Amino acid sequence: MEQNVKEKNFVSAVIYIRSGEEDTDKNIENLLKVMKEHFEHYEIIFVNDAFSDGCVDKIKKIFAKEENNGIAVRIINMSYYYGREIAMSAGVDMAIGDYVFEFDRISSIGDDIIMKAYYKCIQGTDVVSVTPKKVAGFITKLYYKIYNSSSNIKENFLKRELFCVVSRRTINRVKAMAKNIPYRKAMYAQCGLPIETITYEEEEERREKYTRREKEVRYRLASDSLILFTNVVSKITTMLCVLFLLFSLGVGIYVCVIYFGKVKPVEGWSPIMGFLSATFCGIFFVLSIIIKYLTMILQMVFLKEQYMVESVEKI
Repeated sequence: MEQNVKEKNFVSAVIYIRSGEEDTDKNIENLLKVMKEHFEHYEIIFVNDAFSDGCVDKIKKIFAKEENNGIAVRIINMSYYYGREIAMSAGVDMAIGDYVFEFDRISSIGDDIIMKAYYKCIQGTDVVSVTPKKVAGFITKLYYKIYNSSSNIKENFLKRELFCVVSRRTINRVKAMAKNIPYRKAMYAQCGLPIETITYEEEEERREKYTRREKEVRYRLASDSLILFTNVVSKITTMLCVLFLLFSLGVGIYVCVIYFGKVKPVEGWSPIMGFLSATFCGIFFVLSIIIKYLTMILQMVFLKEQYMVESVEKI
């Protein structure tokens, strides 16, 4: 069997471009080499999230000196800075491949791990995530720990990714699940299709440096994801409501003890405190019910489908 037989499936590579990336030229050339050696038909889509530091010009120069042989190479220039998730969603929407490689950042990744993830995907695993062995940053570790411990689905844990490969079925399923895709990894984990993680040791571990604008978008994404895909916020608010309810009940009991006891407080103090205690007890009780209803409404409005089916077997 010849080792140079190329894959017949049409694949798409969606790459997010951001300023300050090191070795961009080298990493893009390595990815292009992998595509040329292993696939007959493919496309490469770059998403420029309104960065103007010359990264687009570098990409044009790379492909200007290549004999592309009809390769589809597109650059999506976003009108404004939207953040990585929305920008990558725009690239995935434009991709037409049967399988889509999603690179949140272009880094030095060996062709063996890229093809390993692809082969795993075509064998029936609809989402294959390649994660590094080490997770850099205390805040990142803390976020994933909180998310995974409070996620609505316990089977698929989220981790920091180098890249992932998703099938066309996954993309169609996720689009049918929700009106928009705020966090792709979370949607892939909850789409109900087979998911597998491959651990890969990076040749050189690099910590990304973010601008103030990027940090704001990332923090907003983290908070939105915790609200939409986990129950941590509803748990905290419910616990606070119950805590204040118990405190109000305690104050009410204390007022009763003082009122019927031997020690007489200032005239009018007991009725006022009793009224306030009863009022706040009712408020916090109603708030706990409202929070539960809001959580249910959020899930019903955000999600289009009530359930997901992994597969149907005909016997």
